[in-house]
Amino acid sequence: MFKSVSWSSFITTVIILLVVYYIVIGILYFRNDVMGLLKKGIRKKSAPAPLSMPGADPKSDPVFFSSVHELMDELKELFFTAAAKHYPEEELVVALQGMLKRYIHLKGTSFEVAINSHIQQTASSVCNISLDDYAIQRVW
Repeated sequence: MFKSVSWSSFITTVIILLVVYYIVIGILYFRNDVMGLLKKGIRKKSAPAPLSMPGADPKSDPVFFSSVHELMDELKELFFTAAAKHYPEEELVVALQGMLKRYIHLKGTSFEVAINSHIQQTASSVCNISLDDYAIQRVW
């Protein structure tokens, strides 16, 4: 019976079985990572929101509101990723710096205080990392 199986059909069968095996393992264990990568690929890369008219009130400007909502969504993802991967404080600060770099137009507005407070509270509750005021100043 084994004499009738050629090497090419054996290798083809092994390759097909390996591909199926790794797809199943990927789906079972890395489903969230794959979905996150697919969502990032589908989602448009968000360019920094343009600054509004000079002298405009940030509390009533829709550009600032949409930026704050985008930032809050991204912060939520970042904190849950940091908690799952057990980021140390310094790694979390670096990740926050990279994220807030795209939202520099919010620095100095009335939203900055609320964002800083949100970052401190969420880092403490989700990641068990206590960020002091100096760390919060560094992220901007």
